[in-house]
Amino acid sequence: MTHSSESETVVAQHTIPFTEGTHVHIQIIQMGSSVFVWIGATQGDAVHSLKPTGQLAALAFAATTRFNNGAAIGSTLIAAKVDDASEGIAKRIAARTKMNVFVSCDLPSEAADLVVFSERHTVKLLKELEAKRNASHESTQSAPSTTL
Repeated sequence: MTHSSESETVVAQHTIPFTEGTHVHIQIIQMGSSVFVWIGATQGDAVHSLKPTGQLAALAFAATTRFNNGAAIGSTLIAAKVDDASEGIAKRIAARTKMNVFVSCDLPSEAADLVVFSERHTVKLLKELEAKRNASHESTQSAPSTTL
């Protein structure tokens, strides 16, 4: 599900099966050159029978600077636990996209494979959103102009 408006804000929600009975949920809110990403997982037999359990328990921010050869710097704004994955994910996404990135990751830290899977799909979804955004800009700019 994707919504956008003239102010260049895009909201996208995706549910991706990870293993049988485990689904990853990703919500992306893109606002100009910033993006907020929430990642969570639920367990159940079917997507429709899942009860929402997501929390905004941790929040991290990352951005690239011109002084650091494109490397991202980050900070944990709200810490849920010491080994939270939010800051690492935010730094890697910021380095790849050159955007200001906020990430809230509600995944069990002991499930490293789930964290990697979720991050890869998040980057893929961000690339798809950017491609749609670029195509939209190109189609509006290439529209024929009428002069009298």
